[in-house]
Amino acid sequence: MKTFVADFETTKDKDDCRVWAYCYCDIDKIETKVFGTNIDDFMSWCSNKKENFKVLFHRLEFDGQFI
Repeated sequence: MKTFVADFETTKDKDDCRVWAYCYCDIDKIETKVFGTNIDDFMSWCSNKKENFKVLFHRLEFDGQFI
């Protein structure tokens, strides 16, 4: 099963709390990183994967709130 590591960057404004950047990479190919600027693109990548995979997050307790 493919494993990726990911992290979100978010705004601190309570009236505009959102993911403004994300990054993920395959742990077997850490030199290849994918960056994006909105959570919709990240979620689209997740939902369009054809094989089983898992994503490990730095601070999932916080980032998971946006998923």
